[in-house]
Order: sequence, then C-alpha cells, then structure tokens
Amino acid sequence: GSSKGVRGEPPETVKAARRLEGDLLALSELTAGEEPALQVCRVKGALSAVYLMGDASGKGFGSGIWDADGLAYAAGSWENDCSNESSNWREAENLTKRIEEMGGEGRLDDMELFVFTDNSTYEGTFYKGYSKTSKKLTAIILRLRK
Repeated sequence: GSSKGVRGEPPETVKAARRLEGDLLALSELTAGEEPALQVCRVKGALSAVYLMGDASGKGFGSGIWDADGLAYAAGSWENDCSNESSNWREAENLTKRIEEMGGEGRLDDMELFVFTDNSTYEGTFYKGYSKTSKKLTAIILRLRK
C-alpha cells in the first residue's frame, strides 16, 4: 500500500469546535426519552401528500396547505417582539410553527409532507440540522427534529 496522504499519528488532544456545547445540548434533548425517538422521513405506502407553502415578511406571515381536503390559507402579523428578528428567523418560525400545528392536529399522520420556501437559509439549516451563524435558527430546526 501507498502511504501517500498519510500525515502520521493523530494528536492526543484537539481543540473543541465553538458549537460543541450546543451540539451536546441538542443531542441530550434528542436522546432524553426512555426509547429512541422515531422520525419517519419517507412514509411507506402513503397514498396522499401534504404540500405546505409559506412566506414571511417584515410585518406579516402566511402559509398555504394543500391536501386531500383542499387548500387552506392562514396569515397573520408578527408580535412586536418578533418583528425585530431576522427575515431568516421569521421564515423558519412561520413554516416550523405551521408544521408543528399540523402534526399536533394529526394532519401529517401517514402523509408525506412537501415544504416549499424561497428561503435558502431555512432550507440549508433544515438539511444540515444547524446554522453556523444563528443559534435561534438552530433552535427552530431542533424543534422539528424532536
């Protein structure tokens, strides 16, 4: 075998990444139950899908749900304490809150959910599981992972 690219022995210690503490807290939350959490990513045998579209702006937010029952739209205005949050936070909070509501109502049981957003930061944070720059965005995504 070739030793090309081998750097030698690994160091005895390494410097922890800045986000280590937050990652450990998230891991603790995700593994807190008696049994491992189950999160179905792709429903087997699902005959129906739910489509969620949402957007948020400086003063308001809205979302539309399209499923077998038709189209339902909800809109509102941000409370004063939310209006100072970033547009990325507002977009993430709007969609996540709607997903949580639908899950609590049982509307996502045995359904496949498709979420549509024009916010690439929310999408990227969802797929990575964290935001490099915003603890608040990371906390929102953690709510979806629980």
